[in-house]
Amino acid sequence: RRTLEGGIRFEGDDVINSTTTMTWIVSPFMRWSNEETDTLVTQCCDLRRSGDVDTTMYGILIAAEPEVWLTNDVAFVGRVGVGIYGYDADGDFRSSDNLNGFFASQLSDSDSGVGFRGQLGAGLKFRLSSTANLETFAEADYFSDVGTALMANNQPGDGTPSRTGTTDLWELRAGARVT
Repeated sequence: RRTLEGGIRFEGDDVINSTTTMTWIVSPFMRWSNEETDTLVTQCCDLRRSGDVDTTMYGILIAAEPEVWLTNDVAFVGRVGVGIYGYDADGDFRSSDNLNGFFASQLSDSDSGVGFRGQLGAGLKFRLSSTANLETFAEADYFSDVGTALMANNQPGDGTPSRTGTTDLWELRAGARVT
């Protein structure tokens, strides 16, 4: 799976007291992802099947980031966000063999709908100078519906074809940055 996301982030700060601020965020976003699935069976002959699903997601995220300075040089920063998005997933499925094309097939399918996005995060901010900070962070980003290839299971009596569907997705990030 390959993913690319872009968006615009609008922020506003509320000063609660001398050590605490709340940053309010509204962020429209777009995400593109591509998932490729490929299976090869070589027991008696070569049988191959593949699924390729492209998903476009477009939505808005609303988040709050409290910042509390614990000392003059160390602050705790949190993040909680919720959002909604629309998605459109298009899938192409193929099967082939080396038995004169007996298992050869191709089909396309699509799925669309609305999903939920949630974010949680926490970090520490260390003051390096009056104009620079070192920030450490850990974040979890959840998507309720992301396009995926649902492959046929090839069980006797089960005629369910490969198709485009959705699954949930968790993205976990951790790191450090200088601001």
